[in-house]
Amino acid sequence: QAGREWDLQSVRALQMDQESVAWREMRDYVLAAPVTSEEARRAVSLLEGWDGLVSSESPAAAVFELFLTDMSRRTVEAKAPHASAWALGQGSSLLVPQTFFAARRVGHLVRLLREQPEGWFPETWGEEIAGSLAGAVQVLRKRYGDDQGQWAWGRIRSLTLRHSLGHKSLLGRVYNLGPFPCGGDTNTISQAAPPPTDPLANPLAIASARMVVDVGDWEESRFVLPGGQSGNPLSSHYGDMLPLWRRGDGVPIAWSPGAVRDATVATLRLSPASTSQ
Repeated sequence: QAGREWDLQSVRALQMDQESVAWREMRDYVLAAPVTSEEARRAVSLLEGWDGLVSSESPAAAVFELFLTDMSRRTVEAKAPHASAWALGQGSSLLVPQTFFAARRVGHLVRLLREQPEGWFPETWGEEIAGSLAGAVQVLRKRYGDDQGQWAWGRIRSLTLRHSLGHKSLLGRVYNLGPFPCGGDTNTISQAAPPPTDPLANPLAIASARMVVDVGDWEESRFVLPGGQSGNPLSSHYGDMLPLWRRGDGVPIAWSPGAVRDATVATLRLSPASTSQ
């Protein structure tokens, strides 16, 4: 809203923004927790120097994401222990695996961390926060070792573009694209929302298309899809846009008749058959 000098590059950068506003809003309250364990101190050490970008290279982002999920679980279980799974977004069947109950969980958690209402936990809010921070590091250590370099968010939470026919391992090698490192989360503009109770699972939602349009110079407009424009894995266009999508780039949108003519490589004509009376 404050910007006045928007151009194609700045809009592309906006679409790739991985800043966590949620972390910015809860940072002071999380870092004020009275940490005593070695794991909690390690978590705080990483988060203190974190820039808040949920980038694929960031170990601190991994700590934050695990903390976010666990702290949300703690707050829900404290008030709805018998319905916590549903309150966190678990669905009722295989046809409805997730619900929108979790859509506001992070905003709700931010408010709770700010207000820290009395009587929510048997212990203090600070002790719960410290315990959740320690738990995040414990998970990372157990699964990925003690080397923080192995905790990079994109390394432990990758993205695979899964085709509906790619659920079986043999077919998956043909139809699926990935895995590859992926940054972002539910709350970043560059969307990569995981299942609400499993932050390390394959993202449920990503940007299924990006477009930047220059109304003053239509030929400079760009668009990109995650994968390509063909659903046939044998086509060269099945995954040719993936590198562009990953780095926030795109392909030109031919606009003028001349540009359309120059960009055309094949023409498909659909003509209705004549019908006899």
